[in-house]
Amino acid sequence: MAEITPVEREVRVGDIAVIDIEVEADGRVVESETRKSTEAEVKEGVLLPELVAVLPGAFTDEKREARVSFPDSYSEPQLAGKDATIRVTVRGVKEKVLPPLDDELAKSLTGGKQETAEAYRQAVREDLEESAKSLEKLEREQAVVKALVDASAV
Repeated sequence: MAEITPVEREVRVGDIAVIDIEVEADGRVVESETRKSTEAEVKEGVLLPELVAVLPGAFTDEKREARVSFPDSYSEPQLAGKDATIRVTVRGVKEKVLPPLDDELAKSLTGGKQETAEAYRQAVREDLEESAKSLEKLEREQAVVKALVDASAV
């Protein structure tokens, strides 16, 4: 749905960064972790938090580095339980451009059920309100059950 467009500016959180990655541990480059021109969204859950912290503000051809402590359970044995330096070189920056919410998009998203953007917004609003009410009811029911369990003697 979103269009990915190259941009000539610094990396921002949420962008797609085109990066070269080099990982060094114990004074040696870990070849299995080296990447060239890899695309990754700059956000936690996609990149390591340490990289999300250092990439914003970097321009194309700029280098950044981060120190990372890998857990003992890390899948790459050369890095498991070790501290490493990750060096990244930004090769490009892309941003996600979402289409405007207009009548055409509303029809497309709903298979024609909603004819206008306003009708789509209203339907989404109603769905969210209904979900919130259902969640509130469930939480009240769970509180009652918990109170009954806590009050019962076994």
